[in-house]
Amino acid sequence: MAVLIVLPCVFFWRVLFGGEVLLPGAYLAHFAPWKGVLPQQPGVYWNALIWDAMAQYLPWRTFAHRWLAEGVIPLWNPHQFCGTPFVANGQSALFYPLNLLFWLVEPARAFGWAMALHFALAGIFAFAFLRTLGLGRSGALVGGVAFQFCGFFITWAELPTLVNVGVWLPLVLLCVERFFQSRRMAYAVAGGGVLGVAVLAGHPQMAFYLALGAGAYFVFRWACDLRDGAGRRGALRGLAGGAAALGVAGALAAVQILPLLEVLPYTHRAGGAGEGAYQWFLKFAVPWRHLVTLTLPDFFGRPTDGTYWDWPAGNYAELVTYVGVAPLLLAGLALAWWRTSRCPRHVWFFAAGAVVTMVMAVGAVLNAALLRLAPGFGGTGGPGRALYLWAAFVALLAGMGADALVGRARRAERTGALARDGLAAAGVLAALTVALGLAAMASLPAERRPTPGLLFAVAAPSVVVLAVVLAVWCLLVVGAARRAVGGGLLAAGLVAITAGDLFAFGLGYNPTCPPEYVYPETPEIRALRAAGPDSRVVGLRETWPIGSDFPRAALPPNAATCYGLYDVNGYDSIYLQGYKDALAEAVEDDPSPPANGNMVFVNRSTFTLEWGFAAGAVVASEGGVAPTADGTVRATLLQGDTDFSGPPAPLRMISPNAVEVSLDDMRSQEAWLWLRDAWFPGWVARTDGRESGPTQVAGYVFQPSWYPVTVRPGDRRVEFRYEPCAFRFGLFVTLCALGLLAAVGGAVALQGRRR
Repeated sequence: MAVLIVLPCVFFWRVLFGGEVLLPGAYLAHFAPWKGVLPQQPGVYWNALIWDAMAQYLPWRTFAHRWLAEGVIPLWNPHQFCGTPFVANGQSALFYPLNLLFWLVEPARAFGWAMALHFALAGIFAFAFLRTLGLGRSGALVGGVAFQFCGFFITWAELPTLVNVGVWLPLVLLCVERFFQSRRMAYAVAGGGVLGVAVLAGHPQMAFYLALGAGAYFVFRWACDLRDGAGRRGALRGLAGGAAALGVAGALAAVQILPLLEVLPYTHRAGGAGEGAYQWFLKFAVPWRHLVTLTLPDFFGRPTDGTYWDWPAGNYAELVTYVGVAPLLLAGLALAWWRTSRCPRHVWFFAAGAVVTMVMAVGAVLNAALLRLAPGFGGTGGPGRALYLWAAFVALLAGMGADALVGRARRAERTGALARDGLAAAGVLAALTVALGLAAMASLPAERRPTPGLLFAVAAPSVVVLAVVLAVWCLLVVGAARRAVGGGLLAAGLVAITAGDLFAFGLGYNPTCPPEYVYPETPEIRALRAAGPDSRVVGLRETWPIGSDFPRAALPPNAATCYGLYDVNGYDSIYLQGYKDALAEAVEDDPSPPANGNMVFVNRSTFTLEWGFAAGAVVASEGGVAPTADGTVRATLLQGDTDFSGPPAPLRMISPNAVEVSLDDMRSQEAWLWLRDAWFPGWVARTDGRESGPTQVAGYVFQPSWYPVTVRPGDRRVEFRYEPCAFRFGLFVTLCALGLLAAVGGAVALQGRRR
């Protein structure tokens, strides 16, 4: 098992031992205000998906780190979208246990350490599950390596929530398997606890896929149990175990689930049902031509070196089907030799699961059923992310195939079949590669096809790796058939070609940088900070492409969060639709770039913000920074319905969840106090300590943006505080679930001691 820990350390050596961080910090050199401060590195190419590490995850982890160090749970983020719920965004992952790394150490450094830890856990969990099925160490080790370095995990390594969720699947499967093997309810409760932890890891769509895979496996094992004569009692026990697991998972993750459910109806992802949502969802499916990447992952180029040419199909990471050549060969042997497998029924389950999930990934009709059964599923990312389950199932099959192959070699039996089937698998894979490559080129219109020179340049490295792996594979199986290669050497060879193949694919894909490249201080940033907490900043864009060209923009959304500034723009997988609508009316244009609907980033050519957003703000562009009109952007005392020129009301940030507005030296007559932050249920106001009740929604054009509160002569302070009931109730339920898990764990430990 030590191999499963050492390999991630080798893969991530730059960030573990080389002093770098797992972030594309070099991208900042192409944006104002970092141009000229950071040198532009040669060989750095724009990858819009990798940029999310800098644009979303680092700002969120930095924000949480800052306030948790102060002993404050940040429920609200005032730094983007003029304020937005923070915990309710599942990807904040504030309560995910392994994110403790981000809260204890500097967040930029924690990215690499946390990812190496999760890769190690992925391998260990897969190894443990395969051992639970009865496989030998060799097969379990191959399956563990294939899972931890599958193409899906490698290409998403800088966007931690997807990987953080995905690694827990084998451990959930292990709990399910142990539940049916031992018939002990404690394993069902433990499985629910693991599933709850996976939900807390912060990616709802991935958690759904994980639950889907685990649920299918539970039904499969339950059916096997009934077929083996469990009877009515066994059937009821299985149902009770499934209900217990789901209940514990939901309760443990309630602190995250309930705030998310509260915010969803207000967001741009609300709805997600009907034919329109289904067609939108299918736009992000994997095109059939990309099945050639099963064996040639860089057939369409690679964004890391700027050669990826099939941008119309989608981002490289969303379409990668690669799980390694050796795992595919071993999965094929597992199917061919299923009768002699240690777990023949499991072979067919995982084979069927791999086929079904690949069909889902390419956008087949199975997704329509999911959209009907899971309301809101159409508002998630595309079906291509079902490739996560494809990769997991193939990796587990590979472990079974390796176990069968090594077992035959050690027993020195059926050596003729071993060589025949091994060479046949290599021949079939080579022929399939040629067929898929030709079909991929034929499916493209003539104007979209690359030149032969470009195709050769981008695909040649993958062809070389394929040829080397097939050659070594043939030497191993022929050597094992002739008894020149023993079982131990064969097992080591299978691990080596699996790891070597996936390392050749993954090394260099995820950019790293020195820590000083991560949001450095610049003179422009200091000028923005001088505006103080009363004001907001507005970054401007000219272009925001999805291809390989860098955008032309200044102060991209969420950068303000890292510096403690307050931004009109924002970038999030869920944000308040009402806020975007109000901003769109203010700038008379859609503030989201066409290439990214999750981003609110106003266009320079349409920048005409009205007073509700920009009065007193500081505008950042590639030419520098400059203050706008007088006044303050965040709080104003108004009289009557049309007097918008009232004096500014200075405010103080108590915490991200609370703002205090001073009324000293204000007008003596009764007036309205407006806090121009995005409105959301859960905000309450207190005037000089007395309850003013829930804040109201303003009825003007910027309806979702302000909290009007009546102030009377003599009032001195108004405190606005975000106190969402969904979070408080969810926290209570989660704590109860933790108590239950502790009690069950204590009971199991006590029972074991008595034995």
